[in-house]
Amino acid sequence: MKHQTQLNLDADITFEILEPIQVEDYVLPPMIELNSVHLSLEKPDGKKARVNILKVLDESQRMLIEDEIIEALIDKA
Repeated sequence: MKHQTQLNLDADITFEILEPIQVEDYVLPPMIELNSVHLSLEKPDGKKARVNILKVLDESQRMLIEDEIIEALIDKA
């Protein structure tokens, strides 16, 4: 048997804010580069394991996270 569902998990995300890029007469806004996306999972023996899932995320998932970070930064300003 197989079942598929969605999970909502808290993630610790580290990122860098890249400098704006000048392209001819236009300046592109600063961009976010994700460095890591860690989940804390409990192993069967009760110990916690931190797993970096960044490499298994596809581009659209990464973009959603980057957009969420940008929105949070704008709200703080």
